[in-house]
Amino acid sequence: MKLFSKLVLVVSIVLTGWATVKNPDSLIVAGIADVISLDPAWHYDIPSAQVIFNVYETLVTYERQRVDRFVPVLATSWTVSEDGLTYTFVIREGVSFHAGGQLTPEDVVYSLQRLLIQDRTGGPAKLLLDPLLGVTSIRTLAERVGDEEVYNLIQQAVAVKDGKVVLTLAKVFPVTAFLQILSGTWCSIVDREWVVELGGWDGGPNWRKWHNPKVEESELFDRMNGTGPFKLKYWRKGDEIVLERNEAYWGEKPKLRYGIFKVVPEWGTRLLMLKEGDADFVAVPRANIPAVEPLVAVEIAGFPINEPFQPIRATIKNPEGTVRVYKDLVGSSMDVGFMNFKLAPDSPFIPEVGGEPKPDFFADVDVRKAFCYAIDWDVYISEAYLGEARQPRGVIPFGFLGYDETIPVYRYDPEKIEYHLRRAWGGELWEKGFKLSVFYNTGNLMRKAACEMLEMHIEDLNRLRPGKPPFVIDVKDLAWPTFLGHAIAGRLPLWFSGWVADYVDPHNWAHPFLHSEGALGVRINIAHDVELSAELNRLIELGVTTLDPVARARIYSQIQRISYEHATHIWLVHPTTRSYQRLWVRGWYHNLLEPGVRLNALWKASLDSVVLGARESAILYGADQAKEPAKHLWFWIENVGPGRIKVTFDWEPGFEARDLAREYILEPGMFITKGGPHTWTATKVTVEELDGRRNTVVQFNFP
Repeated sequence: MKLFSKLVLVVSIVLTGWATVKNPDSLIVAGIADVISLDPAWHYDIPSAQVIFNVYETLVTYERQRVDRFVPVLATSWTVSEDGLTYTFVIREGVSFHAGGQLTPEDVVYSLQRLLIQDRTGGPAKLLLDPLLGVTSIRTLAERVGDEEVYNLIQQAVAVKDGKVVLTLAKVFPVTAFLQILSGTWCSIVDREWVVELGGWDGGPNWRKWHNPKVEESELFDRMNGTGPFKLKYWRKGDEIVLERNEAYWGEKPKLRYGIFKVVPEWGTRLLMLKEGDADFVAVPRANIPAVEPLVAVEIAGFPINEPFQPIRATIKNPEGTVRVYKDLVGSSMDVGFMNFKLAPDSPFIPEVGGEPKPDFFADVDVRKAFCYAIDWDVYISEAYLGEARQPRGVIPFGFLGYDETIPVYRYDPEKIEYHLRRAWGGELWEKGFKLSVFYNTGNLMRKAACEMLEMHIEDLNRLRPGKPPFVIDVKDLAWPTFLGHAIAGRLPLWFSGWVADYVDPHNWAHPFLHSEGALGVRINIAHDVELSAELNRLIELGVTTLDPVARARIYSQIQRISYEHATHIWLVHPTTRSYQRLWVRGWYHNLLEPGVRLNALWKASLDSVVLGARESAILYGADQAKEPAKHLWFWIENVGPGRIKVTFDWEPGFEARDLAREYILEPGMFITKGGPHTWTATKVTVEELDGRRNTVVQFNFP
């Protein structure tokens, strides 16, 4: 569909780095880590989620970058009861799975129930178990009421009634947070008959056989059959996974034919791919930003989340560049150092004290405090993150309900490191020394830097202990699947990893990290400290069921103070993020909860730049030559300077563009952008210089 039909302006190329678009029908992402599993109910990692996100679909999803607005996908509409406990969804008709089956309300119910009964250790099922059944573990519930009653409760919570899907909650839960949970990839809808044919859960009461499978035991480990705009072509493990366009997609046909996700842990290779146009998006560790800067044509500070059509600051960096970078993006992630209170018995990485195994090495609070004091945050954030991060004050990130500026933080302090290591385990560590392995995932240079900083600052104390067995820290990297597998199994003594919010609520931070049944609390065996764990569990449950936001904030502040006093984690950084992409990528947006690029929103095309006189106009047609209404609008109007401009939109009656004003004043270096589903026909855009200067450069980007 041709959205831009006529541009009545003098054309002058401003950015010269626009070669012929390479691989125009494919979007190529070069990342660090491989997919773990293709099973929506099993996966709980970003590399897997970004693939599942493009193949499967959920009942609802986000309105582009807005995390507080939802649009229908496999549900055409929904209602919420006055008491907030019942959600009723009307399911879309005429939708086919990739293998040919037809979507039914029973498929939706089966998919959500399958997530609940699978409930693998460290997996995503707890996100739905919590609001629906009031528990975070099917195992815990079964111990209390028995397997048969668990099945009955699930049938009551997720059911088909009068042809509609009805979800009944066990407790009041924030509506936005619940819809965010349903938008997550773990709530993807699968074809019931297809899964059963593969040996999956038959939907009956004897569910134990399919509960808590190992990764490759899942029948959907390396198979996919969704309803989404792309389908699985192949997965070559450790190399790449290729998706191809679903030509029978029920919605608007994607512009791209292929989505290719490559596993490229070597930075030099990723950089070359970006430079040569063999990748459209690449993962760029902070330490490598200087190496990619010469390729950057335009730098854009931020991407609007809740006010998407306000002007945004942009800077032309290199007119001959080929890359666009978005920086200072609002993030929902945090990097953390995890200290395991007691390792799993089968761990091959058990620390040693005086040559003897010490699986509960981090159970002593003095050990944990010593390690917390061993990070120099000022140096680390400046050098590893180039200043684009902040030190967290606990489990609740800046900007979330419950964040408290009065919570103390640990600072690098050699004297306190010494003090706590002298006290640890009654002085045994100081006298006998120890050996400890510290882990990060291969290719993550920021986490490697954190590990090496701990190694340097802890081992430096050996100079104060002449003649004693040394403190030895061995920094190790593991490939992502191996790294994650050992972490989930509780086998790593200390490791650095990240957490991305599943939904925007403090409960999604406090529970995973600090609850004894939380996804990450299990991995560090926080329950080993019985008294600490009981108090944190109590406060976390109180926090999620308290409705008053002021009271909730006080509860989460108390949780964080306890965490600080007991040094439960090394709260490393809450970073802003960046996105590096080739200039020919079009339609991208930033949603802080989505796991990666949404392929059916993107395409690749060249850039049109124009030089305006004192007053010129352009006509945007939201229709093809037959004047059919367009389903999508996307544009970018940028003032490269030197003068101010006024942009005025004059659209025809019936044009619907939420939040788009009729007039904007753009200072040099600002732009406005618009994208998403809309109903429109034709719109005139008038650009007027305000400072009497001619030849102000304005870039129009239209499909």
